[in-house]
Amino acid sequence: MARKRTSWVVQRQRAALEQQRRMEQARRAADRAIRDLEAARLHANKQQMAAYLASRERAALDQTREVEGQVAALQSLLKVVVGTPTAIDFERFKEPFRELRFEPGFLAYAHPPPNPTAFESPKPGGLLGVLPGPKQKYLEAVRAGRAAIDAAQKAWETAEANRATRLDEARTAHELAMVDLRRTIEAQHAEVDALAAAFAAGEPQAVIQYFSLVLAQSMYPEDFPTERRVAFVPESKQLVVEIGLPTMAAPKSSWLSGRRSLPCGKRAGRSRRLNR
Repeated sequence: MARKRTSWVVQRQRAALEQQRRMEQARRAADRAIRDLEAARLHANKQQMAAYLASRERAALDQTREVEGQVAALQSLLKVVVGTPTAIDFERFKEPFRELRFEPGFLAYAHPPPNPTAFESPKPGGLLGVLPGPKQKYLEAVRAGRAAIDAAQKAWETAEANRATRLDEARTAHELAMVDLRRTIEAQHAEVDALAAAFAAGEPQAVIQYFSLVLAQSMYPEDFPTERRVAFVPESKQLVVEIGLPTMAAPKSSWLSGRRSLPCGKRAGRSRRLNR
C-alpha cells in the first residue's frame, strides 16, 4: 500500500514538472514571436523611412535644380534685354496711324417713299357708279386719299431731310476726329524724332528715356517685378541699369546632411553697367 502511494506521488511530481516545462517553452516561444514581430516592424519602418527620405531627396533636388535654373535665367535677363548689340531703331516707338472707316449705321439707309396706290379707294362699278349717293362717297374718299398721300409724302421728305442732316453731321464729326488723331500721331512722331536727335547728341535724359522705353517694351517672365532704374554717366558714357528680381524661396532640405541649399528670402536687385 505504501509503494502504491509513493508511485502516485512521483507521477504527480513528474506531471507537474512536465507541465512547468511546457509552460516555460510556451513562454519562450511567445517571447521569441514578440521579438520577431518587433524586428519585422522595425525593418518595415526602416524601409518606409528610407523610401520616404529618398522621395524627399529627389523632390528637394528637383526643386533645387528648378530654382537654380530660375536664378540663371534672371541673372542673364538684363544682359539679354540691354546688353545684346542691336541697331537702335527709334521708328519702332512711333505709333502707326490707322484711319478708321466711317460707319454711319442706320443713317446710311433711306426709308422708301409712300406708295400712292395704298391710298387709292376702289371705284364703285355698275349702277353704283352712277347713283348719286355711292358716287359722292367715292369722290370724298378720293379727296381724302389724296390728302393722306400728300401728308405722308411731306412726312417722308421731312424725315429724309433730317436723316441726311444727321448723316452729314456724323461724317463731319468722323472727319474731324480723324484730323485730331492724325495730329496726335504726328505730334508723337515729332517727340520720337526729337528723342532720337537728343540721344544721338548724348544728352543724359534722352539716353535714360530711350533705355527706359527698351526695358518697358521687353519681354519678362510672368509675375516679374516692375522695379527698374536707369542712370547714365556722360563723362564715362556708362549706362547703369538696375532691375529688381522676384522673391524666391529655396526648397527646405536641411534634413539632408551634406546637401547644399540655396539661401531663402529676397534676392538683392542686380545692377549691370554697360558702356554706351
